[in-house]
Amino acid sequence: MVHDNIVLGAGISGLTAAATLRHGGHEVLVLEKSRGLGGRAAARRWADLPVDHGAQFFTARSDPFRAQVAAWKELGVCHEWCRGFHRYQDASLVPPEADHHPRYACRKGMSALGSALAEANGMTIERQSKVTNVSCQSRLWTLTCEDGKSFRTRRLIVTTPPPQGADLLAEAAPGGCGFSARDRHGALLGLGRTVPGPQHPVARHPVP
Repeated sequence: MVHDNIVLGAGISGLTAAATLRHGGHEVLVLEKSRGLGGRAAARRWADLPVDHGAQFFTARSDPFRAQVAAWKELGVCHEWCRGFHRYQDASLVPPEADHHPRYACRKGMSALGSALAEANGMTIERQSKVTNVSCQSRLWTLTCEDGKSFRTRRLIVTTPPPQGADLLAEAAPGGCGFSARDRHGALLGLGRTVPGPQHPVARHPVP
């Protein structure tokens, strides 16, 4: 089977890219190396309590993302946690600076964001599918996983951390490798990287 689109990575960027494609009427498959969803917005259970071991909170500073957060709040996915932090200075607590930006958190752990994105958009996700090799021939991408499974696609969107993306694209798309290696690690909402093929210029599209 040849897929129209494969998104590599089920972090917030990857799931947002996949949701955008689905809303546009496009077929898309998401490949994720781990069992969980959300990437750096990750949580684990400890003594039957959710413990965030990636991002612990987030802010919303654009209108599209504020709308997404409002929908999450209505569903109980996240809540407003605070509007700044006290600082300890000169043996006393200094009140938060008034930047007026709410900080949001998830009572069930930050991985709730990834789960909510996937469930709301009916995504097809192959979990525990760690891609170890990427190749391109005759304008088709082939992704081979650690367990031997392989997937083919016409278009590939790589949303892994830049160093991982650089390693995967080093042979199949050296142009993509170049910018991935130079980029710093992004924040919670990073960049989706669309590489149409090694013979074409690399296109970079921010994930909204």
